[in-house]
Amino acid sequence: MSIERRALAGLKATALARLAGQLLSWAATLVVFRLVDPQDYGLMAIVGTLVGIGAAVAEFGLGSALVQARELPREQLARLAGVVWLLHGVMALALLSGAPLAAWFYGDPRLTAPLQAGAAVFVFAALGAVPSALATREMDFAWLARIEFAGVLAGSALSLGLALLGAGVWALVAGLLGPAAVRCVLLVSRGQTIRPRLEFIGLRQHLSFSSQMAITQVIWSFVSQADVLIGGRLLSREALGHYSVAVHLATLPMHKVMGVVNQIAFAAVARLQDESERLRERVLFGTRLMMSLSVGVMWLLACLAPELLPLLIGPAWTAAVPVLQIVSLVVPLRMLMMMLSTAISGIGAANVNLRNTLTAAVVWPAALYVGAQSGAVGLAAAWWVASPLTFALNARRVTSTLGMSVVDLLRLVSRPLLAGTAMWAATAAVRASAPVLPAPVALALLGGVASGVYVASLLLLDRRLIADLRRVVRATRG
Repeated sequence: MSIERRALAGLKATALARLAGQLLSWAATLVVFRLVDPQDYGLMAIVGTLVGIGAAVAEFGLGSALVQARELPREQLARLAGVVWLLHGVMALALLSGAPLAAWFYGDPRLTAPLQAGAAVFVFAALGAVPSALATREMDFAWLARIEFAGVLAGSALSLGLALLGAGVWALVAGLLGPAAVRCVLLVSRGQTIRPRLEFIGLRQHLSFSSQMAITQVIWSFVSQADVLIGGRLLSREALGHYSVAVHLATLPMHKVMGVVNQIAFAAVARLQDESERLRERVLFGTRLMMSLSVGVMWLLACLAPELLPLLIGPAWTAAVPVLQIVSLVVPLRMLMMMLSTAISGIGAANVNLRNTLTAAVVWPAALYVGAQSGAVGLAAAWWVASPLTFALNARRVTSTLGMSVVDLLRLVSRPLLAGTAMWAATAAVRASAPVLPAPVALALLGGVASGVYVASLLLLDRRLIADLRRVVRATRG
């Protein structure tokens, strides 16, 4: 089977498993939203941010190095496993000892215990790192998808059960730890664990690539979490809770979809890194389909947010509606940047991603700090400045690395955005002219109009889209 067909087959299996898992997860999450106070979500936003930054540091790009390497002898694998264990152990100890300091910095002693509990994530990650990387390298995505489903199921059940018992923030902590523990057990059960060795001989090439990936990941982790780091100091816990929940909902499709796409795309690109023209065609094809789908879904969410959000999670979260709308409109551009970044990493150009991330590290925190002065909505509005500006500054570097042109990239972006604009205008017109209707009826009416206008506009602008979708379907069936 060709690399493209293996990638598409993996995408199909992973997407189906993720879809089933997310349906369960979203159902549980909607109930948890109604049971847990916004202040607890604000608290968990800080916990998740600090644990996420620590995970980026501990990973050190070694998982990517294991997948990207052309050859990987067992002796080198054992030494890399030793580095993985060392870094994760250090980070676990750092979080355990530094939790009181973080609680003092944010002026909230309730942070200490949840942060210290989060240190267990690093133990689970160290155990599962090598089996996960080897399965990805072998493009065994169906097995990885089953593990992901089991983790989501466990996390949703734990979080929902504790929320029903009134556990507050600990229900959210369980949603973080439960999936990590289940994934760890299942990954280890595969039998591909390697006894780690604390030796660094012969690892120069791997560590050179992984160190650039690690620096990029750590910087990007700070950049992507800068809104919560800044908002945690400048916003009230309730405002931060509204912001974090809205951003969580707006970026959930991005994280879930790109988690699937990036995992598969990275392995596929690594196998195609010596075939530049074939790689360029596949990147353009995948990017075009991803932009068409992401704009349709995310802009539809923005259009329907005023009716959808109160209906789903209750009137207590009405203040999150404008944040959800603002962020949802920018998410497709962020997904595009993530996909191109994965392609660049797959061909081994980690230095290019590092330079792109340094650009983002200047633009995003500055925009977020200014926006946070105006509260949660201002913090969200900063996305409209930071994301397009970062894209514009990095576009030429990205396209030249992948053998594309900026014109190619703009053509990919412009058509879905024009169709999305038509969808937004049609929805606004219907909302302004229609009589007051019950929320479910209004939601169905607006959703039907928005979806129909977007699909019709996109097909008018891009007549090849149906043929391309058929190609994907035929390939996955094959």
